[in-house]
Amino acid sequence: MSKPNPALSPPHAAAGNTAFGVLLAVSAAHLLNDAMQSVVPSMFPLFQQQMRLSYARSDGLLSR
Repeated sequence: MSKPNPALSPPHAAAGNTAFGVLLAVSAAHLLNDAMQSVVPSMFPLFQQQMRLSYARSDGLLSR
């Protein structure tokens, strides 16, 4: 008898690995988005003190 060919494995096995990779990439992008929307604006008072920025200039950083 011949051995089964691994190249002919079920397609759902490869789809599971692909889905896990996509899920991991989307989760990482979501983490970066949350960090940019919550962590960075909360640090603006520190940026204003250290860089001697006015409110208008620090608002310009937020809008970009």
